[in-house]
Amino acid sequence: MKSTILLFSLIAFCSATAIAQKDNGFFGKKGFIQVETLGNVPLFYSALNLGNGYQVDETSTAPRLLPKNDKFNYGFRVSAGYAVKRNLAISFEFGQDFASVYPDPYSTVNWNSNSYFEVTHEMVDIKTTVIMPKLEFSTSNALSPMGLSHQIGLGVSFSNVIEKDYVYGVTDNYFNSTVIYENYSDNDLIVDPINFKEIETVKKYVLMYALNMRTPITKNLMINYGVKYTLSVGGPNENNLYLNPETSPNSRYTDELEYQISRSRSLSFINAFAGLTFVF
Repeated sequence: MKSTILLFSLIAFCSATAIAQKDNGFFGKKGFIQVETLGNVPLFYSALNLGNGYQVDETSTAPRLLPKNDKFNYGFRVSAGYAVKRNLAISFEFGQDFASVYPDPYSTVNWNSNSYFEVTHEMVDIKTTVIMPKLEFSTSNALSPMGLSHQIGLGVSFSNVIEKDYVYGVTDNYFNSTVIYENYSDNDLIVDPINFKEIETVKKYVLMYALNMRTPITKNLMINYGVKYTLSVGGPNENNLYLNPETSPNSRYTDELEYQISRSRSLSFINAFAGLTFVF
């Protein structure tokens, strides 16, 4: 009798273990919401960009621009997903990135005063919205959404200039003098170097691979961290800047800024991230 009970218990335990192994989800929880922050140091954009960046000198009592590069870009992501199998999950991601680009010095001529002007502009801030469905997979003995996983996503990004009163300096080469303007309305002599109404949204297609680790804190909460690699394609390229020889200098400057936005996104292809995952 004892042998029969022991055998039955062993069969029941093995059956329960097999069923548990087939069941997916962390403690039976298959849905998850992930919130994370991400950032990168734009080394490639700073090194390969032909122009220099300029930032406002905060230590000076009078406004002035100093050559500086963008030091750090950041953003956030929010994603919701579902564990289809213990080693496979699908999710949808939304987020925004914030960075700065370097407008090239802008030159123009004032025919009334027979003067040649050069405009040096503060770095322009951009905001990029990213929308992406993702596929998440791991080893066969994993328990999604917990643990180490690989993520692949294909989505789109939309980049826009953040409008504000940027500082820019106008150098009159005829009189060899520089005037700093803090607001476009202060300047009646020079055509605004950036016409925000002419700048179009820069759209790019994004292919993403991420190595993501989720470590449980409680039965409902995990910390997640990892690295994302992205490939952004599309958008304006440098060859489009001079296709029309009749393009005005101001419009060409706008085209150049759109190209810089596209270039910045293409060269920001490595991001580290960390955040929290809520499972339900």
